[in-house]
Amino acid sequence: MGPLASWLPLLLVALGGFRWARALQEPTDSFTARVGDVRGFAVAAPWVYVDTGDHLHQLDLSLVSLRSLHQRGTYVAVPESFDRTLAGLHAFGVKIMAPIVDRNVLITCGAVVCGYCELLDLRNITRIIHREFTEDASVGFLVDINNKSYLLTAAEFSDTDVGVCPYKPTHPRIRLYGTNFVDGFQIKSTIFIFSNVNVTTDHPKVRLIWLGAKETKSKTLQSLRGAILDCSEGGEARQRLVSSSVIPGVQPVLWTGIFSEHGTTNTKLAIFDISPPTNEQTYNDPDFSTTPTVVNERDEPSTLKPKRVLLKHRFMTSVLAVKMNKWLVVFVGTGDGQLLKLIVDNNLQAHCLTVIWKAVDEHPVFPEMHLDPVGRKHVLVAVKNQLTRVPVSQCGQHSSSLGTCWSAHDPYCGWCDSRKRCSFEDECPASLWLSVPDDLSQRRMLSHSFQEDKDGKIKLVVHTHLTTGESGPPANFSCHFVSSVGELEGLQHQYPQCTCLLPPVIDLHVNVTVSLEGVVVTEELKLVNCTGIIGAPKSLLCSQCLAAGCGWSHDACTWTHMGTLNMTVCQALQSEVDSLPEIFNITQSALSLYGKNNVLLTGRNLDHVTRVRIQGDMDCSPKEASVWSNTGHSLMLHIPAGDKGRVQVCLLMHDGRCHGNASLTYHSVPICTSIVPNSSWASGKRKMEITVSSNVEFVEEVTHSHTDQKVAFSRSSNGVTLRYESLAVEQSQGSFSSSVTLRVANHTLACPTAIHYLPEPKFTTFTSTRTTKHQLLLTIQKRADELQMAPGDLQVQVIQEEKELPCTMEREGQSNSTDFITCTIGTSSDAKITKVTIMYGGESNVLMSPKDYVWLLLLLIPIVIVEPTDSFTSRVGDVRGFAVAAPWVYVDTGDHLHQLDLSLVSLRSLHQRGTYVAVPESFDRTLAGLHAFGVKIMAPIVDRNVLITCGAIVCGYCELLDLRNITRIIHREFTEDASVGFLVDINNKSYLLTAAEISDTGVCPDKPTDPRIRLYGTNVGTPELFSFSDKTSSPEISARHRDVQFVNGFQIEKTIFIFSNVKVKTDLIKVRLIWLWAKEPKSKTLQSLRGATLDCSEGGEARQRLVSSSVIPGVQPVLWTGIFSEHGTTNTKLAIFDISPPPTNEQTYNDPDFSTPTVVNENREPSTLKPKRVLLKQRFMTSVVAVKLNKWLIVFVGTGDGQLLKLIVDNNLQAHCLTVIWKAVDEHPVFPEMHLDPVGRKHVLVAVKNQLTRVPVSQCGQHSSSLGTCWSAHDPYCGWCDSRKRCSFEDECPASLWLSVPDDLSQRRMLSHSFQEDEDGKIKLVVRTHLTTGESGPPANFSCRFVSSVGELEGLQHQYPQCTCLLPPVIGLRVNVIVSLEGVVVTEELKLVNCTGIIGAPTSLL
Repeated sequence: MGPLASWLPLLLVALGGFRWARALQEPTDSFTARVGDVRGFAVAAPWVYVDTGDHLHQLDLSLVSLRSLHQRGTYVAVPESFDRTLAGLHAFGVKIMAPIVDRNVLITCGAVVCGYCELLDLRNITRIIHREFTEDASVGFLVDINNKSYLLTAAEFSDTDVGVCPYKPTHPRIRLYGTNFVDGFQIKSTIFIFSNVNVTTDHPKVRLIWLGAKETKSKTLQSLRGAILDCSEGGEARQRLVSSSVIPGVQPVLWTGIFSEHGTTNTKLAIFDISPPTNEQTYNDPDFSTTPTVVNERDEPSTLKPKRVLLKHRFMTSVLAVKMNKWLVVFVGTGDGQLLKLIVDNNLQAHCLTVIWKAVDEHPVFPEMHLDPVGRKHVLVAVKNQLTRVPVSQCGQHSSSLGTCWSAHDPYCGWCDSRKRCSFEDECPASLWLSVPDDLSQRRMLSHSFQEDKDGKIKLVVHTHLTTGESGPPANFSCHFVSSVGELEGLQHQYPQCTCLLPPVIDLHVNVTVSLEGVVVTEELKLVNCTGIIGAPKSLLCSQCLAAGCGWSHDACTWTHMGTLNMTVCQALQSEVDSLPEIFNITQSALSLYGKNNVLLTGRNLDHVTRVRIQGDMDCSPKEASVWSNTGHSLMLHIPAGDKGRVQVCLLMHDGRCHGNASLTYHSVPICTSIVPNSSWASGKRKMEITVSSNVEFVEEVTHSHTDQKVAFSRSSNGVTLRYESLAVEQSQGSFSSSVTLRVANHTLACPTAIHYLPEPKFTTFTSTRTTKHQLLLTIQKRADELQMAPGDLQVQVIQEEKELPCTMEREGQSNSTDFITCTIGTSSDAKITKVTIMYGGESNVLMSPKDYVWLLLLLIPIVIVEPTDSFTSRVGDVRGFAVAAPWVYVDTGDHLHQLDLSLVSLRSLHQRGTYVAVPESFDRTLAGLHAFGVKIMAPIVDRNVLITCGAIVCGYCELLDLRNITRIIHREFTEDASVGFLVDINNKSYLLTAAEISDTGVCPDKPTDPRIRLYGTNVGTPELFSFSDKTSSPEISARHRDVQFVNGFQIEKTIFIFSNVKVKTDLIKVRLIWLWAKEPKSKTLQSLRGATLDCSEGGEARQRLVSSSVIPGVQPVLWTGIFSEHGTTNTKLAIFDISPPPTNEQTYNDPDFSTPTVVNENREPSTLKPKRVLLKQRFMTSVVAVKLNKWLIVFVGTGDGQLLKLIVDNNLQAHCLTVIWKAVDEHPVFPEMHLDPVGRKHVLVAVKNQLTRVPVSQCGQHSSSLGTCWSAHDPYCGWCDSRKRCSFEDECPASLWLSVPDDLSQRRMLSHSFQEDEDGKIKLVVRTHLTTGESGPPANFSCRFVSSVGELEGLQHQYPQCTCLLPPVIGLRVNVIVSLEGVVVTEELKLVNCTGIIGAPTSLL
């Protein structure tokens, strides 16, 4: 085999020394995981255990959740441990669940970085009995060897075998190569293990290995024997085993498996005899080598072929086999979320395939299914995040009569004589229970035959096709034969058959009454002369003969004792007949589950066809379609509803025969999901789009509830869109809603959205503004309405200097009670626009030029609402502050401090109410909550696992909490009350810088009399314990004004920045910035103070407050954004400043607003900093956070009415593309503080009132319809991923070309061009691509093609992002430009013009 890249062990661990510790049915019960999908489940009555990734759930058998065990925690390498009390950095990925019922233990094994196992109390999984790190394994089950229990584990290759994981296996094991394990179990003394081998190649095979349970583990492993399971139909077996199930209690050992064909979704369900071999000779398997002693040459394993392929079906995913009396019942899960039931008889012949359950969404059924051990009447089926308990049968649905119950052909169901209903057998105690016959192809409960004895007498033999349950044959069984000549003599009544002698009366009618205790079955029969049935053709004669109860022998009809009763003999004769009906074609052979009306079937010899039979694969209850019209060569049919999949069609004759062969395929029903737009003006003809889930071709009609008028629609090629124009209504009807329905066959499907009919739009005025030398921006005003008109709804033509010019639609916006629509006109003329014609639907409006122009500057904000993925809502109290230290978020809501994970799931909370005692000073949470600890400062110190919280409980107070578990208080101390605080580093020592405003807490001994700034040392007392003991001698900076509000602060390298609002006079407020340099000792840090005033005013005296601010990370010079509010108004500005500190000169500086220790010289006026750019003016902005993304600056802004805005800023600090990405439900202000999620940096944490929400920074996936849609979103977060063919974040597109927006967002086209003339007078076409690439760099393959009507043009140069070609001297030549960037193609048609020939007047237009 050559060098082996990996080996994968099968591990045996002794438990004695276990030190590491359309019969569609409605399900009755289900469990839905709120977080995570089902990854595995196990059953041990009366409990079910479900693994969903982050949680292990314990349910009862009704799937009601009893308790769950959180599976996230932190793995610590030395000493090796897994701590659930710490943050969820790692998850315990369970792969094995093995219940040991007699010991009340559940073994769970998997990996937490390294292989890991836990022993849980089977009765209460939150009780962990034992835990131990071991080898990672993928499959495991319990085996018994010499009366000792072992856990057999099969481990696939894992990178955790080396590196950080200290565990190295020492147990006897089997080495495996390129293998994945599927299943295993033990029957008596034989262990069976199934695997797929060579899974990484094009030649996978399915392997079975047998182990014999011997005296020791080594001997058990050495007993290995192997076989190949081959389910192929000739040729090389290239298959995988998907799922399997052993058939319980059967000898030989029968087993079912689902095999998938390599590289396809085709699957087969097959049944094998996997009885183990009996020879004891030494065996060395070619794929598995046992470690102990086996050294001889490799032996070829035997190949097992299936006893029967039961079913071929696309994408089967799971199987469960159940033995039911004489029957085998096989449950099969599929890739589209269906559960099938298949009945298999003693001859392994499959019958009656039915769909007994469908998932709501078409997600695949999980490969593992279990039978409910109590009652064995339900199958536990997992689909995505849901586990469902599906009944194996719904016998009660067939209770109308014995015939209905019998016709269900379900071995689970039988007619209960005492209850007079269809039921399971155990629901019919001490009573006759009659069920289906052994031969499910039998279509009648009573069959008969006419027999002639040696004396020439005719006997009628009646056979009952009813089987009885465990109660045995009926106690009373009798038959009565009544004819027009009287009651006939019964010769024999022996269940299940009875006989009578018939008189020699041809065409005699006989009523047969069969009594089985209280059950009576009747049938009328007609006596025929079997030998008298003659004629042609033979196939018809044969069918008539057997249907009459006669036999067929030597091409003639005879009595049954002389001939065969098997109908197959007649089928062999059909090829001899040229007059039998045939099917040529069926129009629309693809149809929905609801069927199809007016289907045309064409063929020949159709004159005597009465009905059409529609039968699925092994369908026991075929459907029939009536013939509406018959021309002899065509039939018009209405196809009934059916189950998804392929069905066969044949033609029924008067004698019951079915001829011809064709197929139909049932597909999913199209579900109406949306209507865009959802409104129309009264005159109609607005372009509407209805989106359906799939299969739009099955929609036959679109109707509106307000009218019977038919809607003319077209179907798009994408298979999910209908397009039509809205219908007109009378203007007098006013505003109203009209519901929309789709007709599919005979069913109507409602759309979730109604069409709102509104009055006509009212356009009022227009203005024009020059934006570039060759372009005018036209702004059309209309009265505000609810039509939400889009650019595609309108066409605009303008008249300028008596010339008609088109206006290219741009966008629509709204302000107060006016809507605005903008479009651009390609013109250089400044002449007046005299007339504007606006066309929508079938209407047009004309606006004439007004006398006075109103020039409006519009900021149109498109709303791109991004749905938040996670949120935390405080039940008591609003959010007062929050801090982030990955992987946790800490939220203060007044009475509680909450610790959340980054998905904002609450992990624990610390109660913040208690009682303050003055002497000795203390805060006791165990006493009544008279006082609350009002937190103002939260400072995480990640490297010390400490969260500092400071604020006030009557007096100033601080606590040091365990960052991993805030309910653990490490230290507490009363100190000075402070309003702002953050950590700073001075000469590699950590200090807490606090800024205290004036406090009215008169009883406090350390209350600040002036606003001041202090540095508290964080000296380590005991491990993880800080001390604030130097506070009394701490130097400070004092404010010279009493009314100071500290806003924010941070440190960048050696410089500390502090921002505050200072009230100098009654109505004079200024924004101050203080710089400090980190020096030793602390006093020198405070003495290094330098100051500046931040002035965002536009002339005049600055009277502003700083509301919120954010430094721009990783930028030199130091750039910072702040929101400034104008004094006495709600007007706010977002501005960007260069706040780089001044040179660190040593000259003395005395600030006019803040005094430092020992500095006594005269005050110096601080410098004034003006903004580099005012990015945005908006009412009532409340918060800001700025993010650097490649060349872009992304600024997120919270507003006073609960919106989160996103603003794109380029390298020139020019703002673009202001969008609303989120709105709070209620219009409460966004909290002044926002944070970026530190893991992934794809979410902003936003607080509004009592809720903290995790808002995505972008929804790139919404722009995935094409490269153009993605590019037009103008979002630097988003780019087109070539390999995934979708719009995505860059980190979601590894090792692939990622194309994003250009550096210049004013660019509106992906390709621009210019015509250039070289020194030889030749004209060149230069094309430039406006697509930027990510970290993957320029595209590896970049090329351009230029195709024109005169042929392909010569390309001169192809250097990304530009390419050039030489143009022939053909004026008006049209050139198709095709630009290829690896797998991405961009095309555009250009027209060659003579640039020097563009002449005329006026010059501006020219």
